[in-house]
Amino acid sequence: MSRGAGFPIGDRSTRTLYDVRLIRAARRAGPAAVIAWDAIVDASWEAGCRVAFDDAVDPLPYDMTDSTEIRAALVPVGLLDTAGLIREESWGNWFLPAYERREKCRETGRRGGLAKARSSDPRATLERPLSKTLPVPSVPSVPILPAAVEVSGDKPRASELGPAAVLGETR
Repeated sequence: MSRGAGFPIGDRSTRTLYDVRLIRAARRAGPAAVIAWDAIVDASWEAGCRVAFDDAVDPLPYDMTDSTEIRAALVPVGLLDTAGLIREESWGNWFLPAYERREKCRETGRRGGLAKARSSDPRATLERPLSKTLPVPSVPSVPILPAAVEVSGDKPRASELGPAAVLGETR
C-alpha cells in the first residue's frame, strides 16, 4: 500500500496567532489574512508539499472578496514567497523533521511487524536453534540447604545426608 507524503494532522505551533508576521499581514488585509494563512498551511501539510495561495484559498467556503490584497499582505511580511508559496526555508524546517519522524516510526513498526510474522510462522520455529527456543533453567550458584531437620524413624536427618541428597540427587 502506498501512502501520500502529507499528514491528516499537521505539526502546528500553538503560537501562530501571535506570530508578528501574521499580525502585520492582518493589519494590512484584516482577519482574512489569518484565515488564508491557516488554509495555506493546512493544505500544504495535507498535501505534503507547499501549496500555492490560490489553490489553498479558492476552495474555502468563506467570502474572501479580495484575495489579491490578502496575498499581497502575506508576501512582504515573509510568510509567502513571490510565487504565493510558503517560503521554502520555513517549509523545510517544519515539514521535513515531522516527515522523517513519521518515516522512522513506520520503519520501526514495519520491522516489528516482520519480527512478529516470523515468530508466529511455524517454519520459523523449526529454523531457530534449540538454544533460543528452550528455556534456560535458573539454578542458584550456592545450594540452599534446609536447616537440620529431625526426621522420625529410620530415616537419616537432613544434616547427615549432605547437599547432594538434599537436592534430590542419588548416589
